[in-house]
Amino acid sequence: LTMGQLAETYGYYGAVYEGHYKYAEAGEAIPVADTTEAWLFHITPDDTGRSAIWCAQRIPEKHVAVVANSFVIKEVDPDHEDFLCSSNIYRIAENHGL
Repeated sequence: LTMGQLAETYGYYGAVYEGHYKYAEAGEAIPVADTTEAWLFHITPDDTGRSAIWCAQRIPEKHVAVVANSFVIKEVDPDHEDFLCSSNIYRIAENHGL
């Protein structure tokens, strides 16, 4: 949650900062784990370039996550305890007709 909140507040900037590929190239998929649980965290710049869109999904016990240079969280349930997401995730999707 802290990583996402910091990105929303201060922005997130990937490898490409300008031009046609600035959103396509900028996302990251980061596994985060400790001795009791593991989460998969996805992040990309928002459509203003001043904040971020992010989502995290808990990896269920006795499961693994395979992340091959692509976002793998496909559906988000913000009311389920296994998901965390940015406050702007749905607003930005709606603004872009998604």
